[in-house]
Amino acid sequence: MTQDAKIKYMITSLRIAMEEMDYKEKYDKLDCKEKRGMRKPNMSIIKDNLKNVGRQSFLAVREMKKEL
Repeated sequence: MTQDAKIKYMITSLRIAMEEMDYKEKYDKLDCKEKRGMRKPNMSIIKDNLKNVGRQSFLAVREMKKEL
């Protein structure tokens, strides 16, 4: 994977985590009756995407050091 592709992957992962956080905030403000029929926010999506960004950024920096 090129450095450009890694950066795009990290940006996409952060966007997904951010969208799920926004959904969670909206979900938490709703009443119990309004929550019926809606899916519950998935904290695993947020955690996993943030972990992936951390891993990819570490690998990207390590590869950049090798190139220099």
